[in-house]
Amino acid sequence: MSRTIISWTHKRTSLLKEILAPMPLLSGSFGIITVTCGKKNCRCTSGKKHPLSRMTWIEKSQSHTRSVPKEKMHQVKKAIQNHRNFRKTLKQIQKTENVTKRLLVKYEKNAITQTRQSLFPK
Repeated sequence: MSRTIISWTHKRTSLLKEILAPMPLLSGSFGIITVTCGKKNCRCTSGKKHPLSRMTWIEKSQSHTRSVPKEKMHQVKKAIQNHRNFRKTLKQIQKTENVTKRLLVKYEKNAITQTRQSLFPK
């Protein structure tokens, strides 16, 4: 059983190293919408609208939206994906901690039982 506990601890350590690696993180979502610019003679008034890249997120219970310049689109998408991976890894860490805790409680009970049996044989 101790090998199993150690194995789960190694897995947790590995996940922690992964999650703590420096990387840009952004929570939220990225999307491209189409908009009209408001100019009377522009093509967007008769059909083909202008694409607009934007990012949306919630902070302190309030929704925020910002335009994303073309030159920063890749960085923003990568930072959002990094955050999603971060959250996924965090859930895996929580799972390993829960399993490790259950195994330690089981180990504790077995150790107590064995100690009692050796000190107070029937």
